[in-house]
Amino acid sequence: MEKSEWLTNIEKTFQNEKFTGFQLRSYRPDRFLKMSERIYDFQKNCETCRLFQKETDDIINQLQNVEILSESVFQIYISLFRKITEHLRFHHHLKLPHYYSSVFTLVGMITGLITGFLIWYIFNKNSSSIFDIKTVLMIAGFIGLLIGRIFGRQKDRKVINLKKRLF
Repeated sequence: MEKSEWLTNIEKTFQNEKFTGFQLRSYRPDRFLKMSERIYDFQKNCETCRLFQKETDDIINQLQNVEILSESVFQIYISLFRKITEHLRFHHHLKLPHYYSSVFTLVGMITGLITGFLIWYIFNKNSSSIFDIKTVLMIAGFIGLLIGRIFGRQKDRKVINLKKRLF
């Protein structure tokens, strides 16, 4: 896909020498550029994305025209960054990177712990078990964590293939 002039202008803005390494890490231009690509794609059908495109033009012009980057410009930029992120997540249903891996890992671990406790309770009820509760919970929690991680990564791959990833 060929980049538009608007996206190229955003990319050139952050390649300027006035940005120090620390400022580049703070501004996160790679993520902002990817979200701008999403806005550009959705702006044909979404009024809010068109407004964000205009706001992005304003902040990019400010970043290009100032000699020294001020805190107020940074705060405006971060505010726009957050608004765009929330809009893309909730209205266009884009997902953060590793979203499902994180959620499924947590759910898998909790499920594994509950299952491990139930197994220990059932088998320990009548006789003494060779494993104590801590060992059973640790093993079951770890197995649940692994299973959740595997399923979460598969779901994250589907999100990437469907191009529904935020950045």
